[in-house]
Amino acid sequence: MVFYTFTPMKKLFLALALLLLTGTIFIQCNPEEEKETGKLITNLILSDGTNDYTALHVSFLAEGTVFSLEDASEVTYFFEVPKGITELAIKTLEVSNKASVNKSVGDIITLGTPTKIIVTAENGDIKSYSVTLSTKPATTGKDITAIVITANSTDYTGTISGTNIAFPILPFGTTEASIKSLTVSTNATTDKNVNDAVSVTGDSIVVTAQDNSTQTYTLAISVTPATTGKDITAMVITANDTDYTGTRTGTTVTFPELLNGTTQVTIKTLTLSPNATANKSEGDTLRISGESLIVTAQDKSTQTYTLVILVAPPRIHIPDTNFRNVIITNSAVNNSDVSGTSIRQDALERIKNLKAFHRNITSISGVAFMTSLTYLLAYTNSLTVIDLSANTNLNFLSAHSNSLTNLDVTSNTVLTNLYIGNNSFTNLDVSSNTALTYLSTYSNSLTNLDVSINTALTYLSTYSNYLTNLDVSNNSFLTYLNVKSNSLTSINLNGASSLNRLAVQDNSLTTIDVSNNSSLTFLDLDNNSLTSINLNGASSLNRLDIYNNSLTSINLDGASSLNRLVIFNNSLATLDVSDNTSLTYLAAPYNNLFTFDLNSHTSVTVLVLYNNFLTTINLNGASSLKFLDVSNNDLRNLDVSSNSSMTYLDVRNNSLTSISLSGASSFNSLDVYNNSLTTIDVSNNTSLTFLNVYNNSLTSINLNGALSLNRLDIYNNSLSSIDVSNNTSLTYLHVRNNSSLTCIQTASGQIITHLFRDSGQVLSTSCD
Repeated sequence: MVFYTFTPMKKLFLALALLLLTGTIFIQCNPEEEKETGKLITNLILSDGTNDYTALHVSFLAEGTVFSLEDASEVTYFFEVPKGITELAIKTLEVSNKASVNKSVGDIITLGTPTKIIVTAENGDIKSYSVTLSTKPATTGKDITAIVITANSTDYTGTISGTNIAFPILPFGTTEASIKSLTVSTNATTDKNVNDAVSVTGDSIVVTAQDNSTQTYTLAISVTPATTGKDITAMVITANDTDYTGTRTGTTVTFPELLNGTTQVTIKTLTLSPNATANKSEGDTLRISGESLIVTAQDKSTQTYTLVILVAPPRIHIPDTNFRNVIITNSAVNNSDVSGTSIRQDALERIKNLKAFHRNITSISGVAFMTSLTYLLAYTNSLTVIDLSANTNLNFLSAHSNSLTNLDVTSNTVLTNLYIGNNSFTNLDVSSNTALTYLSTYSNSLTNLDVSINTALTYLSTYSNYLTNLDVSNNSFLTYLNVKSNSLTSINLNGASSLNRLAVQDNSLTTIDVSNNSSLTFLDLDNNSLTSINLNGASSLNRLDIYNNSLTSINLDGASSLNRLVIFNNSLATLDVSDNTSLTYLAAPYNNLFTFDLNSHTSVTVLVLYNNFLTTINLNGASSLKFLDVSNNDLRNLDVSSNSSMTYLDVRNNSLTSISLSGASSFNSLDVYNNSLTTIDVSNNTSLTFLNVYNNSLTSINLNGALSLNRLDIYNNSLSSIDVSNNTSLTYLHVRNNSSLTCIQTASGQIITHLFRDSGQVLSTSCD
């Protein structure tokens, strides 16, 4: 399209010129005389081969002097072409009728230098046209208006926001993408083009406008991150045509117990986290135990899972009904573990403590499978055999009061407590039981017992066996030893420095040495054949029982802590306890003592010296003495007036002619029958309840202060009078065989429920 810029005057001339060209205005002439004068370019089109171009405008030279296009001396055509085009070719060139022109279609018009086109009219007139090519102003557009990339045969359209272009996230694993289409501003160029590669971690495109300005676009291309999931979400295995579903806890997958005898399992289903893989697949075979499965996440991290696939253990037949009933009530055994007479082996293996005592059990068959057993009570049953060789964790066994003849504990090396008394053992080997602290083997048939290796032993009770000797010199921790009722002729206690209680009664010992047993507090040596004993080092000895032996003397000087001494039925002629100031109980009847001195022994409360040959006894200062039995001796007189705490006195069957009771106000029982007393005064004995003085030679008795007296035996004496009127608590009175007694003085209304008197002896409130 051609644009003209004319003044009004020029427009008038141009219109007239056009009328002339089109023949609208006719001028009469003679054609033979006049030739055509037209020399106009009527149509001019240039082309770059793709696009056609027409003049933007026409400029008339000598403007203001030329009144018509025809008359213009020169016309300039201006063509504006895009930047980069340097030449155009004439596509269309039309001129006035019969005119000629110096250019033809196809001729080249070059940018910058005006090209002259000369049109020659028929009459020879010429008109010069100047054709000028100029470059259009450079465009500034540098926008990307649309972009599509492709990856893995999939197209992804970018969303443009400012200079950022965001694409949908590409699938994980995508390594490359390329530009499928790219649309930019007119005349703009880019540094990347269709089919060019772009990075999947982000890239950019630089757009250059026609004016060479640039704009950089950031391509936000990202790939879905690798998943981190590596979980087993479901797993099922198959064995023996049965499916077992696993339960996952942490990194352990546990399956229900398989049938006993199962040897192979197969993965039936295995479900993992999305995109995760495993080193085993459905259909793979798994071992019964010790199997694992590795799951790899998409990000290549791994997780190892332990597969717990267990086969039901065998069931163990327990033949003894009573023993089976004990087992099935144990807290370690579930109802599902029991089937008839059988119990699952793993249930037996769980049992740690078993109380099977006093159940009339004849067999504990099955105990061998209780490999965790630490504590077994099987006493008071009917067992003849116990096999504990498999119970290596056993530390406590009580099987006393059965019918066992043998027991092998060599495998039970952690055994600490062993109680097997009241059986029929003839031999016991504890040489493997170095942890043993308590051992009880009483009432068996043992002839030998070696505990030299059992240095941890603190308690040993092996009474009522047939031991002839015992050596505990290696047992320095031993505190309790009971070997009574054996056949011991020797015992070695030298190294038993911790020994506290020792019972060796009912043996055949002739001597014993406890001088090195400084911790000993209790020693029972009754019923032996001891002729001597060394107590020099027994400084802690508190109680000594040594009756029924053959001692003729004993040195108690080293026993400074002695509290109780029982030494009756020996052959002691003397007994010196002057250094034993801690004594509270002393019994030495049935010896050969003629005299005894307890002077200043303020702690003694009980003194028993009956059946000796005592003629004198000194009790002065024995202020705590409460019980005194010196019956069946040969005492002539007895003074207990300083023994104010005494409550019981038995001095029957002596030769007493006098007895002093004035200070012994606490008496409640006094027995002095079969003596030679002629008088007795108990008027100060307000607590006295029992008085026996029969078979004496009493001619008088003073009962006035004995207000608590309840029973009085006074027959076979020589009383002529007796006054019990102050003894209102009296219920028993025996006064027979007092030949001169005719009247018994009583209080008014006094009732004596048990009265034994001769005929002629009366009760009266006045016997004067």
